[in-house]
Amino acid sequence: MNQELEDIKFSLLWPTVVMQSTFAENLEESKKEIYRLTSLPTDIKKSNYGGWQSDVHLQENPVFKPLCDFVDAMCARIFKVKGAKFHQMWACINKKHDQNLIHSHTNNYNLSGVYYVNVPRDSGEIVFRDPRPGANQAPYRLFKDDGDSEYFMPSQGMIILFPSYLEHFVLPNRSDGDRISMSFDLTLER
Repeated sequence: MNQELEDIKFSLLWPTVVMQSTFAENLEESKKEIYRLTSLPTDIKKSNYGGWQSDVHLQENPVFKPLCDFVDAMCARIFKVKGAKFHQMWACINKKHDQNLIHSHTNNYNLSGVYYVNVPRDSGEIVFRDPRPGANQAPYRLFKDDGDSEYFMPSQGMIILFPSYLEHFVLPNRSDGDRISMSFDLTLER
């Protein structure tokens, strides 16, 4: 049987989009403010295994307004909406060997994000898991050899936006420096 192979069609079903941008303004001011916040009492533990996390109201802090404005404009441009409403924002400091365990954010939000304030070399990649349960349990991969996860190497000033339901974790910080990031949850304003 001789059949033409020219008319093969591929359909990419249910893609999960992860968006990236860079916001390099205000990094030093943000870092200074985050270190100042470490002196305030907090016992917040979310996904962190070691490390420190701030309270979840940093979107109200004027030091972080430029970042919020940038993310708001980014969402307006990407999704053709008025902007984004921040529901919560917090800072994390991961020292050597600290990491964040696998978790997702609730479905109450459209998007979650992370902003990297300080990223020493070898301070840990963020890893996103394929959200499809069947793909995570498949005995083999037809089109992808590396399994059910995607690794993103952070850099200073990088912003990553992703659907809030997407499971993710952060590999341990192997450096002697502090890895400082800010995470947030938001909904789109139509």
